[in-house]
Amino acid sequence: DGGAVKSRDRFISDMRALAIDLGIGQLGKSEITDLQAPKRLGLIYDMQTSMARGYARWKLDQDPDFLNAFPAQRLIRISDRKEPRDWVERWEKAAEDIAYEGTAKNGRMIARKDSPIWLRLSRFGTPWPPFDFQSGMGLEDVSRSDAESLDLIDRQTQLVPQGELTFNTSLEASMQGLTPEMEALAEQI
Repeated sequence: DGGAVKSRDRFISDMRALAIDLGIGQLGKSEITDLQAPKRLGLIYDMQTSMARGYARWKLDQDPDFLNAFPAQRLIRISDRKEPRDWVERWEKAAEDIAYEGTAKNGRMIARKDSPIWLRLSRFGTPWPPFDFQSGMGLEDVSRSDAESLDLIDRQTQLVPQGELTFNTSLEASMQGLTPEMEALAEQI
């Protein structure tokens, strides 16, 4: 045991036992704010594994040869949701906010991999998916010839890898809103 990789069920079981041992429970009025609830712990597991997958793909995409063979990507739905968000509207707002820099002008959700739209779309401040909690959205590579036909890039342009973002680049921690009891408990961990 003690390995870095655990199954979802094992993670939920271990974290639930830890929360019980530490006396951590309900932080609010819904099941999602109960730190012992399987639904909450499952969301934590799912988000962390999705973010790790998204980062790994982004990191691979930074290879100069691959980046220039597939210099753009398309935001696509990869899994259905009961109540899907309006990603077209969200895309248009983000594109407007960045003055359409590096985005296709045809109304399709396609942009260069180095476009600031990816950061703008993200609730988490990262250029890789997931871009929001349980969004059901993902990315699909767009070839150089397709990117050229969309006027996202010309024949001579060579994209440059985006530097050294780390998995924890936008990680933030806050004690805001915790009760004094919870703050004392957090200091013990």
